Amino acid sequence: MKRIIALILVLMMFGSTLAIASGTEPMLKKYVPGAWQYGDNDTDLYGYIPALNSIVVRPWELARWTGVFKFPDGKSTSISNYDVFNVKRRVDDPKFDKENGFGLVYKSQSALGDMFDAIMKNQTVGAKQRSYFRSQFIKSSDDQVFRNGNPFYYEVRGEWFLRTSGILQRMGIEFTKTNKISEDERQALYEVTKWPTLKATATGSNGKLKVDYTGYGVSERDIRIVATKKGAFPDFKNVVSLTGGKLVHTSATAKTGSLSVDYEELAKLLGRDVDVVIDDGYGRTAIQNVKLPEPPKPMDYIPTKLTLTDGHQLWLKWKYVGEDFKAGDYIDGRGIPNIAKVTVQGPETGKQTLQKMYSGVPKVIKNGQEFSQNLGVVNLGRTPGTYHISVDAFVNNPSHQDRAVEAPAEAYKNNEIKADFTVKLVPVDLIAQSITATPSRIEKGNTAVITAKVKNVSIEDQKQVMIRITADDKTIYEVRKDMPANKPISVGPVNWTGRQIGLHNMTVQVDPVNEVPDTNPGNNIASTGCTVYQPNGGGSSSGCSTASKTSTAKSSWTIPYRYIYEIAEVNRPLWTTAWVPYSEHLNVSTQINSKQGIATDQAHPKESDRESRGSWAIIPYAKQNGLNANELTRAGYGYELKVTTNYSTDWETKVPRGMRETARPIGGTYIGPKPGEVIAKFYDRNGRFLNTVTLERTSGGNTGTAVWELPKREGVFLDGTKIIERKVYTDKDWSDGDVLVKVYVTAEGSKGRLEACTTNKLRIFGSMFDDTQNVRSRNF
Repeated sequence: MKRIIALILVLMMFGSTLAIASGTEPMLKKYVPGAWQYGDNDTDLYGYIPALNSIVVRPWELARWTGVFKFPDGKSTSISNYDVFNVKRRVDDPKFDKENGFGLVYKSQSALGDMFDAIMKNQTVGAKQRSYFRSQFIKSSDDQVFRNGNPFYYEVRGEWFLRTSGILQRMGIEFTKTNKISEDERQALYEVTKWPTLKATATGSNGKLKVDYTGYGVSERDIRIVATKKGAFPDFKNVVSLTGGKLVHTSATAKTGSLSVDYEELAKLLGRDVDVVIDDGYGRTAIQNVKLPEPPKPMDYIPTKLTLTDGHQLWLKWKYVGEDFKAGDYIDGRGIPNIAKVTVQGPETGKQTLQKMYSGVPKVIKNGQEFSQNLGVVNLGRTPGTYHISVDAFVNNPSHQDRAVEAPAEAYKNNEIKADFTVKLVPVDLIAQSITATPSRIEKGNTAVITAKVKNVSIEDQKQVMIRITADDKTIYEVRKDMPANKPISVGPVNWTGRQIGLHNMTVQVDPVNEVPDTNPGNNIASTGCTVYQPNGGGSSSGCSTASKTSTAKSSWTIPYRYIYEIAEVNRPLWTTAWVPYSEHLNVSTQINSKQGIATDQAHPKESDRESRGSWAIIPYAKQNGLNANELTRAGYGYELKVTTNYSTDWETKVPRGMRETARPIGGTYIGPKPGEVIAKFYDRNGRFLNTVTLERTSGGNTGTAVWELPKREGVFLDGTKIIERKVYTDKDWSDGDVLVKVYVTAEGSKGRLEACTTNKLRIFGSMFDDTQNVRSRNF
């Protein structure tokens, strides 16, 4: 007997030792690097300190507490290794203040899962409900709200933690108080709120499903009440909200409510054996199975025929058999869902699904009434040859969530119909030959006429082919036309009003919806440009005063290109649109040259002396005043004007490279200023306008840099010498001072026009007669 008692005492001691040992390891230990133990301390805990009501960095010490969780049924669960971080109120405090301690759990799904399991270990909950509750709770570790600055987020030794009291609110658990057992032993006490409840009843007399519910909690939450197919939980992919798609938002400790819905809507979506589920916002659920009464009327939709047209349109025909009824009572407002699964075999093979809602439902459905619907186009392929098509179709698709009610349940079993078809394809190539905008340049608010030509290169006519004209990727005209074999046809005319300044991309596309098995879809599109400009846009002196020179101009714009980016199933081209940015730049520089900077030399006379007769006085004057002698002249003398324009653009250097030689360039060339677009305006000593001269291009091509000068003119010197030169002459009676020369350049670019201008000064110093007297006095 003594041996037995001794053995029991040993076992008790051994068992006690095991219990103590099991709680000596921190819960966080397996998630952090290094051997963290109770009693460890450091200086780097960063986060919100409740006792300080502030986010700070503090020294810490890891302590073991006991977490006690009291459940509504009176039972409780204890966690002996509840991890608490004691912190100091002040950094230089000699000891850690245990009263400032708070529990932390490692920020990971695994760690939260361990805590969940420890709390819920003694609770009797269905396996699916427990698993769902657990999965919802552990997702909290990935919630983006828990980051730097959040009062429940902490960093210790480079690891991330969550405050236990805060995160457990997401289980419907509330921290109540701290219990001091001894100087070295503390407890954290928690209250667990009740599990949610519901009561669902379905009454056949009024067709209503009534649900009474109560959800419990300690924080703001969104209660969800849905119906699912029996046993579907926790799969919420195919559910019906019983609260109209809205969640019940609440912060009440106990939120009680009732709702009532027409259960026939549920029956046609989920069947008659359903589960009503409440999720209290935390992942705690209550589930009740409800069998919805059968509808009182026999209803049956029976498919009768499948037809494939010459244009490969698939038609489904069916009839209704049963008692007459109001459509609104048993058919969803969207209509009746129909579906066909198509398998194509031949030179190309593939599968596709055609499905549509039949929306042409009358208000009253009568026995024997027939219906038909075009389900869409069967895509065969782009390779000529013989194709075999198998169709498996369903009227009132039994698998669709919005199916119409059929009764009894067996009525859904005869909704299927199958058919086989054979189609022979000959080579077809639909071509967009051209598109034209007339005129191609219009003032803002005016109209251009858009026309196009398309062609069917085939041995067979093509019926009702869609043809679409767009402006900047917006449809402005769409039509279906019969396209005879090998005969061009015209499309349009379409009047288009230019409301936005700039270049616009006009396209014509044949078969934009891929209905025809075209062997080369890349040539189904053609483009052209139409420019809209602002009238009277230039020619003013704005910005060309002596104080301001606008010698540069630029513009930018974007243009849409449509192109094939992928060849999808059954060799169907997929089109998309890219908007590509372009720009253009114009720079203008002007040079005045009076030739007075060429010094004369009595000992060595030269031909240029006749043009620089005043240089003997002008050159010293220019040096004295820091001026350019070639920008000074005598009253009555002439001067040259040279303008250099530099134009550049990246137009159509970035056309997208799609498949099948798409996208197609729009075309057009922009060359900068053209003859007639560079002018000079001349003013007298008093700033009065004298005249305008159109400059001539003397060098440079159609793009890049070009030089413009005054037109050639014939003159006669005093000695009777005839000359041909590019000069303009000052008045012999002008007094000393500055005169202005303004140059205006208008380049017709893609945005309508580019405008730049320069203002230059020519100084009058003395008169031509001064040089004549000087010549006489020196016997020149």
